[in-house]
Amino acid sequence: MMDEIYSDLILDLNKNPMNKKKIVGFSYRDKNPLCGDELEISLEIDKTGVVRDVGFQGEGCAISQAAASLITEQVKNKKVEEVVKMDIETVLKELGVPNLKNNPVRIKCAMLPLKAMKMAAFIYMAKKK
Repeated sequence: MMDEIYSDLILDLNKNPMNKKKIVGFSYRDKNPLCGDELEISLEIDKTGVVRDVGFQGEGCAISQAAASLITEQVKNKKVEEVVKMDIETVLKELGVPNLKNNPVRIKCAMLPLKAMKMAAFIYMAKKK
C-alpha cells in the first residue's frame, strides 16, 4: 500500500510543485494536525467569477503537497461554481491513488487542499452577495 501511496507522480509533484506561490486573492488557510500539514490556497477570481490564477503556500507531506499542486492546476479558468463541486474522487484519480480513500489517515492529507480551495471559493461567493 505504501508503494501505491508514494507514486512517482506524487514524489515529483512534492519536489516540483505547480502553483506554489503567493498571490493576492480570496484565501483560506487550514491544517491537518494528524500529519502536520498546513497550507493556504488563494484564488484570483475575475469579475465574471472565473478563476484566473491560483497559488498555494505551506508545508506538509508529499500527498498534501502533490494534491495541492494538482488541484490548483485543475481550477484555472473554471467558474467558481465548478470549483465548489469538485470532490475527493477527482483528486484521488488525478493523483493516481483511488484506493487512498481506504486509508483514514492519508485521505485527510489529500482532502486538506481540496477543503482549503473550496473554502476560498465560498469566501468569494459570500463576499459577492
